[in-house]
Amino acid sequence: MEAISVVSANDIWAVGYSSDSSFNNHPLTIHWNGATWSIAPSPSVNDDILFGVDAVASNDVWAVGRSFQEARTLTIHWDGSNWSIVPSPNDGSEDNILFGVAAVASNDVWAVGNAGSLATLAIHWDGAAWNIVPTPVFDPNATSQVLIGIVALSSGHIWTAGQYIVPIEGSVQHTLTESWDGSNWNFVPSPNKRNSNNRLHGITGTPDGTLWAVGTTGVFARPERTLILRKNP
Repeated sequence: MEAISVVSANDIWAVGYSSDSSFNNHPLTIHWNGATWSIAPSPSVNDDILFGVDAVASNDVWAVGRSFQEARTLTIHWDGSNWSIVPSPNDGSEDNILFGVAAVASNDVWAVGNAGSLATLAIHWDGAAWNIVPTPVFDPNATSQVLIGIVALSSGHIWTAGQYIVPIEGSVQHTLTESWDGSNWNFVPSPNKRNSNNRLHGITGTPDGTLWAVGTTGVFARPERTLILRKNP
Protein backbone atom coordinates (compact mmCIF):
# COMPACT_ATOMS: atom_id res chain seq x y z
CA MET A 1 0.00 0.00 0.00
CA GLU A 2 1.19 3.50 -0.83
CA ALA A 3 -1.32 5.99 0.63
CA ILE A 4 -4.34 6.37 2.90
CA SER A 5 -7.22 8.85 3.26
CA VAL A 6 -9.74 9.10 6.09
CA VAL A 7 -13.34 10.24 5.58
CA SER A 8 -14.52 9.11 9.01
CA ALA A 9 -13.81 6.40 11.58
CA ASN A 10 -15.79 3.89 9.52
CA ASP A 11 -14.85 5.14 6.06
CA ILE A 12 -11.16 4.88 5.19
CA TRP A 13 -9.43 4.19 1.88
CA ALA A 14 -5.94 2.83 1.22
CA VAL A 15 -4.42 2.40 -2.24
CA GLY A 16 -1.39 0.79 -3.83
CA TYR A 17 -0.85 -2.12 -6.16
CA SER A 18 -0.51 -5.89 -6.44
CA SER A 19 1.62 -7.94 -8.83
CA ASP A 20 0.59 -11.09 -10.67
CA SER A 21 2.70 -14.12 -11.59
CA SER A 22 3.86 -12.36 -14.77
CA PHE A 23 5.07 -9.38 -12.70
CA ASN A 24 2.40 -7.09 -14.11
CA ASN A 25 1.11 -4.50 -11.66
CA HIS A 26 -2.56 -3.89 -10.92
CA PRO A 27 -4.14 -1.10 -8.88
CA LEU A 28 -5.29 -2.07 -5.40
CA THR A 29 -7.95 -0.18 -3.45
CA ILE A 30 -9.07 -1.37 -0.02
CA HIS A 31 -11.74 0.08 2.27
CA TRP A 32 -12.30 0.09 6.04
CA ASN A 33 -15.95 0.12 7.12
CA GLY A 34 -15.32 0.39 10.83
CA ALA A 35 -14.96 -3.35 11.36
CA THR A 36 -12.99 -4.92 8.51
CA TRP A 37 -10.83 -4.10 5.51
CA SER A 38 -12.08 -5.31 2.11
CA ILE A 39 -10.86 -5.02 -1.46
CA ALA A 40 -12.96 -2.77 -3.70
CA PRO A 41 -12.54 -3.71 -7.38
CA SER A 42 -10.77 -0.99 -9.33
CA PRO A 43 -10.23 -0.62 -13.08
CA SER A 44 -6.87 -1.29 -14.70
CA VAL A 45 -5.36 0.01 -17.93
CA ASN A 46 -1.93 -1.57 -18.34
CA ASP A 47 0.65 -2.24 -15.63
CA ASP A 48 -0.84 0.27 -13.18
CA ILE A 49 0.21 1.53 -9.75
CA LEU A 50 -1.67 3.91 -7.44
CA PHE A 51 0.49 6.22 -5.32
CA GLY A 52 -1.96 8.72 -3.82
CA VAL A 53 -5.54 9.03 -2.57
CA ASP A 54 -7.70 11.78 -1.07
CA ALA A 55 -11.38 12.06 -0.29
CA VAL A 56 -13.81 14.96 -0.60
CA ALA A 57 -16.68 12.87 0.78
CA SER A 58 -17.84 9.26 1.03
CA ASN A 59 -19.02 9.38 -2.57
CA ASP A 60 -16.20 11.53 -3.93
CA VAL A 61 -12.73 9.97 -3.65
CA TRP A 62 -9.75 10.32 -5.99
CA ALA A 63 -6.74 8.05 -6.44
CA VAL A 64 -3.79 8.75 -8.73
CA GLY A 65 -0.75 6.98 -10.11
CA ARG A 66 0.62 5.76 -13.40
CA SER A 67 -0.07 3.23 -16.15
CA PHE A 68 1.80 1.71 -19.09
CA GLN A 69 5.00 1.18 -17.06
CA GLU A 70 5.26 4.79 -15.87
CA ALA A 71 4.50 6.30 -19.27
CA ARG A 72 1.05 7.81 -18.61
CA THR A 73 -0.82 9.41 -15.74
CA LEU A 74 -3.69 7.52 -14.12
CA THR A 75 -6.63 9.00 -12.17
CA ILE A 76 -9.57 6.99 -10.87
CA HIS A 77 -12.68 8.19 -9.03
CA TRP A 78 -15.00 6.60 -6.47
CA ASP A 79 -18.63 7.73 -6.73
CA GLY A 80 -19.90 5.88 -3.68
CA SER A 81 -20.49 2.63 -5.56
CA ASN A 82 -17.70 2.07 -8.07
CA TRP A 83 -14.21 3.11 -9.08
CA SER A 84 -13.89 4.38 -12.65
CA ILE A 85 -11.04 5.71 -14.77
CA VAL A 86 -11.17 9.43 -15.52
CA PRO A 87 -9.05 10.66 -18.46
CA SER A 88 -6.02 12.66 -17.30
CA PRO A 89 -3.53 14.71 -19.33
CA ASN A 90 0.16 14.09 -19.92
CA ASP A 91 2.89 16.61 -20.59
CA GLY A 92 4.98 15.44 -23.53
CA SER A 93 5.93 11.94 -24.58
CA GLU A 94 8.25 11.10 -21.68
CA ASP A 95 7.15 9.20 -18.60
CA ASN A 96 4.33 10.94 -16.72
CA ILE A 97 3.58 9.85 -13.15
CA LEU A 98 1.27 11.21 -10.45
CA PHE A 99 2.39 10.64 -6.87
CA GLY A 100 0.08 12.79 -4.78
CA VAL A 101 -3.45 14.16 -4.77
CA ALA A 102 -5.21 16.73 -2.56
CA ALA A 103 -8.90 17.58 -2.69
CA VAL A 104 -10.37 20.91 -1.60
CA ALA A 105 -13.86 20.41 -3.03
CA SER A 106 -15.65 18.35 -5.67
CA ASN A 107 -14.58 20.88 -8.30
CA ASP A 108 -11.15 21.69 -6.88
CA VAL A 109 -8.69 18.79 -6.80
CA TRP A 110 -4.94 18.82 -7.43
CA ALA A 111 -2.55 16.02 -8.39
CA VAL A 112 1.23 16.28 -8.72
CA GLY A 113 4.14 14.24 -10.02
CA ASN A 114 6.61 14.52 -12.85
CA ALA A 115 6.67 14.74 -16.64
CA GLY A 116 9.89 13.02 -17.65
CA SER A 117 13.13 13.87 -15.90
CA LEU A 118 13.15 17.59 -16.65
CA ALA A 119 9.82 18.88 -15.39
CA THR A 120 7.42 18.65 -12.49
CA LEU A 121 3.75 18.05 -13.24
CA ALA A 122 0.63 19.56 -11.66
CA ILE A 123 -2.90 18.90 -12.91
CA HIS A 124 -6.19 20.34 -11.66
CA TRP A 125 -9.74 18.97 -11.64
CA ASP A 126 -12.38 21.67 -12.07
CA GLY A 127 -15.40 19.41 -11.73
CA ALA A 128 -15.49 18.51 -15.40
CA ALA A 129 -11.95 17.70 -16.57
CA TRP A 130 -8.31 17.48 -15.55
CA ASN A 131 -6.02 20.18 -16.96
CA ILE A 132 -2.28 20.77 -16.74
CA VAL A 133 -1.31 23.87 -14.75
CA PRO A 134 2.24 25.19 -15.36
CA THR A 135 4.78 24.79 -12.58
CA PRO A 136 7.77 27.13 -12.26
CA VAL A 137 11.12 26.71 -13.97
CA PHE A 138 13.20 27.56 -10.92
CA ASP A 139 16.58 26.45 -12.32
CA PRO A 140 17.21 25.84 -16.04
CA ASN A 141 19.85 23.27 -15.11
CA ALA A 142 17.64 21.23 -12.79
CA THR A 143 16.79 17.64 -13.68
CA SER A 144 15.17 14.61 -12.02
CA GLN A 145 12.45 16.96 -10.80
CA VAL A 146 9.50 15.35 -9.06
CA LEU A 147 6.67 16.44 -6.77
CA ILE A 148 5.50 13.69 -4.42
CA GLY A 149 3.57 15.06 -1.45
CA ILE A 150 0.77 17.63 -1.54
CA VAL A 151 -1.50 19.25 1.03
CA ALA A 152 -4.43 21.62 0.50
CA LEU A 153 -5.07 24.01 3.38
CA SER A 154 -7.57 25.97 1.29
CA SER A 155 -8.30 26.68 -2.37
CA GLY A 156 -5.62 29.36 -2.47
CA HIS A 157 -3.17 27.80 -0.03
CA ILE A 158 -1.72 24.55 -1.39
CA TRP A 159 1.77 23.16 -0.93
CA THR A 160 3.69 20.37 -2.61
CA ALA A 161 7.08 18.81 -1.93
CA GLY A 162 9.64 16.62 -3.68
CA GLN A 163 13.21 16.84 -4.92
CA TYR A 164 15.51 17.66 -7.85
CA ILE A 165 19.14 17.46 -9.02
CA VAL A 166 21.38 20.11 -10.60
CA PRO A 167 23.91 18.01 -12.59
CA ILE A 168 26.48 20.79 -12.94
CA GLU A 169 26.68 20.79 -9.13
CA GLY A 170 27.07 17.00 -8.96
CA SER A 171 24.50 14.29 -8.36
CA VAL A 172 23.28 15.53 -4.98
CA GLN A 173 19.50 15.74 -4.58
CA HIS A 174 17.87 18.89 -3.21
CA THR A 175 14.55 19.36 -1.46
CA LEU A 176 11.84 21.00 -3.58
CA THR A 177 8.80 22.88 -2.28
CA GLU A 178 6.23 24.82 -4.29
CA SER A 179 3.08 26.72 -3.29
CA TRP A 180 -0.17 27.61 -5.06
CA ASP A 181 -1.44 31.10 -4.26
CA GLY A 182 -4.77 30.81 -6.06
CA SER A 183 -3.35 31.94 -9.40
CA ASN A 184 0.12 30.46 -9.87
CA TRP A 185 2.52 27.84 -8.62
CA ASN A 186 5.62 29.38 -7.05
CA PHE A 187 9.01 27.94 -6.15
CA VAL A 188 9.77 28.32 -2.43
CA PRO A 189 13.38 27.75 -1.30
CA SER A 190 13.74 24.98 1.29
CA PRO A 191 16.73 23.92 3.39
CA ASN A 192 19.05 20.99 2.75
CA LYS A 193 21.65 19.16 4.75
CA ARG A 194 25.00 19.89 3.13
CA ASN A 195 26.84 17.25 1.10
CA SER A 196 23.86 14.89 1.28
CA ASN A 197 21.00 13.69 -0.84
CA ASN A 198 17.86 15.39 0.43
CA ARG A 199 14.42 14.11 -0.55
CA LEU A 200 10.91 15.02 0.56
CA HIS A 201 8.16 12.40 0.35
CA GLY A 202 5.28 13.96 2.25
CA ILE A 203 3.89 17.28 3.44
CA THR A 204 1.03 18.32 5.71
CA GLY A 205 -0.19 21.42 7.48
CA THR A 206 -2.17 22.67 10.46
CA PRO A 207 -5.12 25.10 10.37
CA ASP A 208 -2.89 28.00 11.43
CA GLY A 209 -0.70 27.48 8.34
CA THR A 210 2.23 25.68 9.93
CA LEU A 211 3.74 23.22 7.44
CA TRP A 212 5.62 19.98 8.04
CA ALA A 213 7.52 18.12 5.31
CA VAL A 214 9.27 14.78 5.78
CA GLY A 215 11.71 12.67 3.79
CA THR A 216 15.25 11.33 3.93
CA THR A 217 18.80 12.62 3.89
CA GLY A 218 22.07 10.77 3.44
CA VAL A 219 24.96 9.87 1.17
CA PHE A 220 25.36 6.96 -1.21
CA ALA A 221 26.31 3.60 0.31
CA ARG A 222 25.43 4.75 3.82
CA PRO A 223 22.21 4.45 5.85
CA GLU A 224 19.74 7.24 5.23
CA ARG A 225 18.43 9.43 8.02
CA THR A 226 15.06 11.00 8.55
CA LEU A 227 14.61 14.56 7.32
CA ILE A 228 11.96 16.84 8.81
CA LEU A 229 11.31 20.42 7.72
CA ARG A 230 9.01 22.92 9.40
CA LYS A 231 7.71 26.20 7.99
CA ASN A 232 5.98 28.62 10.32
CA PRO A 233 2.95 30.63 9.13
